[in-house]
Amino acid sequence: MALKKTFVLFFVFLASVVFFFSILSLTKQKNQPSSSLPTPSQNILFFTSPINNLSAKVEKVEGDVIIVSREFFYQPLAPELLMAAPPEAANPTPFPTPYRQKLTFKIKTTGKTSLEREGFFVPLFFQKSQTPKITLDEIKPGDNLNIFFQEDLRVVNDNQLTATRIVLPPITHQLTGKISKIEGDKIQIEATEMPPMPLPPEETSQPQKLFTFLTDDKTEVSYQEKVQEKTPDQMMMEMLKPVKLTLSDLKVGDRVRVYSFQDILKTQNPKAVRIEPMKE
Repeated sequence: MALKKTFVLFFVFLASVVFFFSILSLTKQKNQPSSSLPTPSQNILFFTSPINNLSAKVEKVEGDVIIVSREFFYQPLAPELLMAAPPEAANPTPFPTPYRQKLTFKIKTTGKTSLEREGFFVPLFFQKSQTPKITLDEIKPGDNLNIFFQEDLRVVNDNQLTATRIVLPPITHQLTGKISKIEGDKIQIEATEMPPMPLPPEETSQPQKLFTFLTDDKTEVSYQEKVQEKTPDQMMMEMLKPVKLTLSDLKVGDRVRVYSFQDILKTQNPKAVRIEPMKE
């Protein structure tokens, strides 16, 4: 009997020791910061969800680093939104002023950073599609960039990011007008300036201007004509068929659309990649 009582007491003692050290270990873990949780950014109030891309304005370019900025703001909740509505006779608490802050970021580029331009496409039918290589030299102060990165802004404390992809703003790379002069390797177009993005009709009434393009043997002259062709089930269907022309087929007065890989509004004598006669 005494042996059994001793065994029970020993078991209770052992359980008490295990319970005490378990509580002590949990207390220490609770008081120590978890190394698995990243330290949040000091600007966490602006980043309420994972952010892996950023639209920002270019301040300057230093080598392979782009300095950009963006203004963020958040709206603190008014007290009455957190409690019951006050009586009608009471003066309501005014909404707090939104808190604004301009944040600056250092965007590092590498050899793996992809550079592309928004809405940039030149349809070619009789030669291999060409995608002009975009370099950092084309990024200018004032440009609005869309920047993609692997980091999450919520845990970036030094505002330094490594870009995986950068999308540059669109440019005016095509326009439509009438040929006013053809002289050697130059073709002059009387056209209305076309903005990079479509505008409402009332905003597109701009004065006519003359644009001179350079041409060479690689300039494609083509258009698409409507033809009737049979489908596999012997049904006739209207389709568009590319038609190839030459520069000698163009004449003064023709209405054409000219495509270029350069910004037509900012480049003197841009090169014409494709000229499309506008057929009625």
